Amino acid sequence: MSVSVLVEQSEGQFCASPLGMAGLRFVGPSREEVLISLRRALAHKLANGELVDLETEPLGVSGQSG
Repeated sequence: MSVSVLVEQSEGQFCASPLGMAGLRFVGPSREEVLISLRRALAHKLANGELVDLETEPLGVSGQSG
């Protein structure tokens, strides 16, 4: 499984957060450390939950176009 992650560096610290997963963010002294922490947290979430794709019907104006 592949997850897109935003990694930023500021004032000697690195921050990593997966795109689309609000609230999951790690800050640390090295890029490798924050990515390891994020990988562990994601593994824990997936071990205790389920990742599904949800299809929905178009809503609003976009649902009226052909």
